[in-house]
Amino acid sequence: MKAFGLLLLLSINNTFQVAAKLGESHSHVQQQPKPDADQRELVALHFHGSNPTFKLGRCEGDCDRDSDCNSSDLTCFQRNGGTAVPGCSGGASEPSHSDYCVRKTDLTGVTPIDDNAMAGQSSHVGGAVAITWSTNFPLALCEGDCDSDFDCQGGLVCFQRNEKQAVPGCLGAEHDWSLTDYCVPRPTPNPPPTPPSPQMGDLPIAWSTAFPLSRCQGDCDTDADCQGYLKCFQRNGYTPVPGCIGAEYDGSVVDYCFDDGNRQGPPTNPPQANNGRTAKYIGDGDFSGNPLSECQGDCDTNADCKPGLFCWQRDPGESMPYCTGESGGIDYCVPTSESPGVKLRMYWDNYFWQETYEEAFWCMTCTECDTPTVGDGWEGGCKDPPGKKCQEGHLIWIQRCRDVRKRFDIVQNSGSGDQIKVHGTNLCFSNRENRFLELRPCNKNTSNQLWAPMNNRGKFEIRPWVQRNLSSKQALCLSQLHHPKATEVLSMKECWLNIHYETNYWMEWY
Repeated sequence: MKAFGLLLLLSINNTFQVAAKLGESHSHVQQQPKPDADQRELVALHFHGSNPTFKLGRCEGDCDRDSDCNSSDLTCFQRNGGTAVPGCSGGASEPSHSDYCVRKTDLTGVTPIDDNAMAGQSSHVGGAVAITWSTNFPLALCEGDCDSDFDCQGGLVCFQRNEKQAVPGCLGAEHDWSLTDYCVPRPTPNPPPTPPSPQMGDLPIAWSTAFPLSRCQGDCDTDADCQGYLKCFQRNGYTPVPGCIGAEYDGSVVDYCFDDGNRQGPPTNPPQANNGRTAKYIGDGDFSGNPLSECQGDCDTNADCKPGLFCWQRDPGESMPYCTGESGGIDYCVPTSESPGVKLRMYWDNYFWQETYEEAFWCMTCTECDTPTVGDGWEGGCKDPPGKKCQEGHLIWIQRCRDVRKRFDIVQNSGSGDQIKVHGTNLCFSNRENRFLELRPCNKNTSNQLWAPMNNRGKFEIRPWVQRNLSSKQALCLSQLHHPKATEVLSMKECWLNIHYETNYWMEWY
């Protein structure tokens, strides 16, 4: 079935106006009144197959264009699955993407369009190009489905979208329920703004890791990150900072130290060394420029710790067995040899994910869903479980590694496959129906909990043990498939397809 001819209707003063017919061009727009009530009797849909060899009557499909219908009074109604068909019954319960011939009067205001005259042309309305689906790669403007910029013609980029999300410069995507991504012009960066004339004593903003920070330096998290009487100015993107130049043009959420005029604040000391295993709270902030030593905190990421250490992040009330005298909610730097399990992170090797080459950190954690699902978690009503505690039956999704505290153990079984266990529990990854991944009580004698050996912990697939000798074309591997983003649920996908999208591999992460 071809994806041409979707009709867009705009309601104007109790009439309907044709805005565009996607995939075909039009030169004018007309208005007609709604049909009378006696014209609206419904006829049951009748599907004759994907490529019928005869002309179709009213409410019959599958059609691809108006010329597939047996009367000039009929038009081919292009639709997505579950879309009601005007003048026909059963469309809302018919989940396929089949298209049906309908009376033009049932569409209220549709003017016949000459398919032959418009063949091969794009549809433009007000300068916008109608979206269309194509397999002729590289794709042209407003054509989909693309997966990366490499799928688009020169000067175009792949616009990644959710269902019914509008596409810049393209017409009709806001009515498209699918997750099809379309090629759009590469955005032109805005020229840098002219900085304002500085006032006497103002300083330009700067980013630093030399804590405590000076005036107009960031990124601070609390006043303790700033020198002496300075305060940490918390801000959103483009928020000006008093006494500093340039923050109004800084779209990041970096916070800067500033002088609020109150000179009563005590001086702040930089981190001090701690050579023992007694926990010591140094402060909050980014310590990557002056890393914390063993059992020092509060760290937020591994970059806050010296080499050979990792940031042991804990849930509220979780104990810290390595460091003594630790304080309840503080995270401390601990030797990697003492790690309570590992994070499981998506392997990244300069991949172009979500329109950037910036390194991405996506880690696994559990999610509680109303119904089993694959893809975007919201589709299954998925959410963080209470206290972020994993329970039997939970699924696994990805979140930013900095927001993930959940750790796992890879358990090697002699003579059979590996198991993946939620650290501190008896819950293991379980393959359900070669589709869903869920947590079930660990049982090494259950084949759906056994995975091909993960010997290279720096880069490995997660594929079923029974499929360990199959080719990537035949085997299934664990992935969220597409360019990763938060709250995507993991499931079993074709390994070769994951490899194509650069989302097939995983790695241990501290």
